[in-house]
Amino acid sequence: DAAGVLRRFFIRFAARRRRANLYKNVIKFRLAVASYVRVMATPLRCAAQSTVKGFLESYVGAMEEPSIDQTLRSFRAHVVRIQRLFRQVLMIRKAYVQLFFEEWQHIQDVTLERMIKAEDQRLNDQETRALELLKSLEGGGKPPMSPRSKMKVTSTRETLEAAMPPAKIIRGFLCDYVKQMQKSRAERIKKWKENNEDDAINADLEKCGIHQEPQDGKPKVYVGKPRSVYKDKAELQKLVEDRIGEWMGGVHKDKKANRQRLMQGPFDLWERLVRAKKLGIDNISELQKRRHLNRRRLSSTMGAEPRQAVVGRKGTTPRNKNSTRKG
Repeated sequence: DAAGVLRRFFIRFAARRRRANLYKNVIKFRLAVASYVRVMATPLRCAAQSTVKGFLESYVGAMEEPSIDQTLRSFRAHVVRIQRLFRQVLMIRKAYVQLFFEEWQHIQDVTLERMIKAEDQRLNDQETRALELLKSLEGGGKPPMSPRSKMKVTSTRETLEAAMPPAKIIRGFLCDYVKQMQKSRAERIKKWKENNEDDAINADLEKCGIHQEPQDGKPKVYVGKPRSVYKDKAELQKLVEDRIGEWMGGVHKDKKANRQRLMQGPFDLWERLVRAKKLGIDNISELQKRRHLNRRRLSSTMGAEPRQAVVGRKGTTPRNKNSTRKG
């Protein structure tokens, strides 16, 4: 009893001291924040002066009687205009992605066939070496060497087809490809203008009677102005091969994990529906009720008591009514 009295006294004393320290720190923090706001208000106004000036010069314009409402309406109209242009860019980008998607599928099919042939050739060579090693070890006649069966070829095809990136990931790759082309247009136009300046100088020299032969001996090919998005089959084929290699090599593990996370809910729901169909249950809630009932039956069979709500402080267990206190 004496130990319990001392323990309760120390708990009350420690709680009172912690509460007093907490209030003290809260008051100190409030005073510090108030002092910071009071001191930093003037520097913040000075720092925002140039921003406000630029905003007013941009959106007030030549208003005879400028006001805050008109300035905000002008700013909102500018923002809405930018949003509409951005939505148009997204729509155009989506159309280009759909156009390149068909080319991607064709190149992916060709690449898949080449990979299947290479894998079959590798496995055939491996089997040939194994049979030759077996022949040399046994020292007997030539063992019958059969080519790879159709079942093995089919399994190889199914494995490689399952390892290909899905359609949503492919569209993401193509969207990045189209975005890169759109962003690099300014640089491509700059190079095109530099080449045109050289061509103009050569044309002026030819008018004066000075003919300059090309260094490689091939005639000059004149290229038109670069477009925002172009179609280059060689570049697209290299893109497909690189992305497939990266996907199969585990470079895009984050995208694969995110896709599995998004599809985990539908997969679990589908698994529950299949289980309910096998058990002849039309409602999933009935399946969950049966699962809880089976758990209770299992716990009662093993001799475990059902869980009860613990009332009181943490770490205590409910006392049985029929039990008597000893001592």
